[in-house]
Amino acid sequence: MSLPPFRPTHRFAFLLATALAFGSSAGAQVVLSGPPTVGSAQPVSPEPAITRPTTTPCKVQLFSSATFNSAASQTFSYTPPASCAGPWAKVVFTADFTVASGVQTPRNTSIYLGNATLFRGTTAIPSSSLSPSWHVEADVTDLSALFGASQSVVAASIASDSTNTSPLYASAELDFYPSDLQANLAPTVPDQVIPVVASSTNPVQSFTTANPLTVSLATLPKNMTQLYLDVIAQPDELWWLSSPNSQVAPYVRNSTNTTALREIDVTIDGTPAGIAPNHPYLFAGGLDPYLWRPILGAQALHLQPYRINLTPFAGLLSDGKAHTIVINDIHTVGTVYLNGDLLIYTDHGGATTSGQVSSNTLAATPATTVATSGGLTNGNGSVSVTESLQRSFAITGFTTSSAGKTTTTVSENVNFENSQQLNNGTSPVRNILLDNLTSTVDSTVTTTGPTSSTTATYHTENPLQAFITYTQNADGTYTQVTSATVNDVENQLGPGTLSSNATESVTAGDSLSLDSSQAITGNSGETSTGTYNSSDSLGNSYSSTLSSANNVLTGATSNASSTGSTLFVSASATTVAQGGSVTLTATAIPLNSTLVPTGRITFYANGGALSIVSLSGGTVSVPINFSHVGANVITATYDGDTNFLPESSMNPLTVTVTPVAGSFTVGPASPTTLSVTKGSTGVVSVPVTSGSTFGGVVAMTCSGAPSGATCLINPNSVTLVPSTSTQISTQTVSVVVTTTAASAANELPAFPGSTAGALGGISVAGLFFIFLPRRRSKSWKSMSLTALAVCALGLCSMAALTGCGSGSTKAPAQTGTPAGNYTITVTGTSGTTTASTTFTLTVN
Repeated sequence: MSLPPFRPTHRFAFLLATALAFGSSAGAQVVLSGPPTVGSAQPVSPEPAITRPTTTPCKVQLFSSATFNSAASQTFSYTPPASCAGPWAKVVFTADFTVASGVQTPRNTSIYLGNATLFRGTTAIPSSSLSPSWHVEADVTDLSALFGASQSVVAASIASDSTNTSPLYASAELDFYPSDLQANLAPTVPDQVIPVVASSTNPVQSFTTANPLTVSLATLPKNMTQLYLDVIAQPDELWWLSSPNSQVAPYVRNSTNTTALREIDVTIDGTPAGIAPNHPYLFAGGLDPYLWRPILGAQALHLQPYRINLTPFAGLLSDGKAHTIVINDIHTVGTVYLNGDLLIYTDHGGATTSGQVSSNTLAATPATTVATSGGLTNGNGSVSVTESLQRSFAITGFTTSSAGKTTTTVSENVNFENSQQLNNGTSPVRNILLDNLTSTVDSTVTTTGPTSSTTATYHTENPLQAFITYTQNADGTYTQVTSATVNDVENQLGPGTLSSNATESVTAGDSLSLDSSQAITGNSGETSTGTYNSSDSLGNSYSSTLSSANNVLTGATSNASSTGSTLFVSASATTVAQGGSVTLTATAIPLNSTLVPTGRITFYANGGALSIVSLSGGTVSVPINFSHVGANVITATYDGDTNFLPESSMNPLTVTVTPVAGSFTVGPASPTTLSVTKGSTGVVSVPVTSGSTFGGVVAMTCSGAPSGATCLINPNSVTLVPSTSTQISTQTVSVVVTTTAASAANELPAFPGSTAGALGGISVAGLFFIFLPRRRSKSWKSMSLTALAVCALGLCSMAALTGCGSGSTKAPAQTGTPAGNYTITVTGTSGTTTASTTFTLTVN
């Protein structure tokens, strides 16, 4: 019995780019990139290079300095390396890209060999003074079955339009590392790779939810033992800003209300067979064209596939008949770019296998649960919307081969939650949006053969947070202040003693300036950090940290020599009553070392920090009182020390909190620490949850705001019904903290009194023009003009609602809110019952 494939720490790597002097994009040539250099504005990422075997590779050039400046794909030829026959210890795909200086929005780029996906990504953004260059790598050893024969190579970079004129130059090659009988053994790879394409002549595919990718598979082998699907889907950009709330939707995407849930659903012959989460990509221009310069968000330039285990269907599909596979990215607005490759292992001891799917609890995706509190009146006020979906399923199937009967069970827990808080005001005209996305998939694969059984667990997590404040200034110009964090977490435990974990996190923020017509004029205050940490049970480990300020790199450190460790979490109980205590334990087990890890451990529940404690003897325990009713996904991180790299916990753990009769809980706050600059506003979301017999109105108050600051809750009361074990009653309130900046008395212009008469009947339009749906062919300038009419009307309507007259107003001098850290307490009261939570306010 062969084991399921061991997922390496990462298959793809996007490497850092500092242009070397010997190339020139002006000469239609790729400019090769080197290591990250402090002071450079070239695109960078904290991800490591692919680990290479020690043998000398045979290199096959796929194309060199090809120019992409149209929508048409280009075809090249691949010939196997004559002096490097397989099997190979590793096959590495590499590519180098350069975008000429000028104007160009991010563009989709893809490279295929024999219609199988070698690379999917997007491009960096150039400027009049910057021609960005970058390098990518991918471990494509699993595609080895394709490399033994000559194939066509198709490369495409979806061009923009006459406004976006900067061409893309690209070079690509495959590096084949021969195996030996020493340290460079050839791994077990799929025997066949079948691309899932609607057209055998065009692997560049786009579909819609209504018309998904549908392919008839008439040539499946008759002796399959294992079956996997690698899938990459790119739905509508900024899909997580979609809102099911009709009041919120027009402000964040200028669209009708629709769910934020995106999920890749796979069916075989009409039967649900597997799912994959969508990654919340933030490309080079996402939210703000300056935000991701020079540190790119996770996967921004190099999209990674998600592997779906279809092995329970392997025996059934070996019947020699044609079968239909459908891959659908549900709820996508517009077009989804999608690719899939089937990876097939066959029975080397027999020509046929057989089997059945014995049980399957995967059903069609249910509707999300939506909780709403607050509302907008004439476009003003606060509203909170939380959309969530939790579900579990298991698929079991068996295959009978020459080795006997093997049964495979794939069990998965899926957790999706997208929380949005929108606050609109008129003095000044201001929109504030906080979006928190949590998306996790926990998989357990159990394989039972004639003589042994193995278990492997996989954890994938893609949390994202975006906080945007859009303000009209007194002089009629606009300012957008943005901070965003996008993360990738992948952990594997098993089969056997194998384990790996990788965590990437990129946080960026800046202030975007726009003129009175909402055309972008520049940015200021850009800062960003990017970190990557990984290790596996084979002794490989890596740590990298990047930092930037004012859109140039200010720091770059990496460490591949420290010893890795494996971090596990456990709980004294996995079910507890609301308000009850559970002891959480974290243990750091060193890899290939007799040293004992020291340093700090941070425990998290659903992404929110619970406690920070220090290891003692490589382990630490802490009691936690749980108030959040429902599933609490527990994870932990290790900061590392002088001998050990930072790590994330390997094993997913869930503590389920059941409601308690006659009570309610407040919190936890999200975020737990709110950092604001004097004169700005911040928003924290706080859930209020009922117990099993509690029902009624809960009045909400907040306290602890420093002088010169206000703390308001919207709505100031919520109505709860009793919770049950299957239906939790939760309402979320927005805590809006507004600080003041020091200022002298000054004259402020007011909106003309005629505005109310002219536009008083027009409802408030959206201000977040950055969020308007855009095609990649649109330039930033054209985008801002697209939104001008809508936003201008919205601002005039808001002015009408303020009742301002003509003339000017004298604003008194203000000392401003003192800088420092403050504890804000949010309290809920219903009769004699109270509950509260706190968060930290940091005023800079």
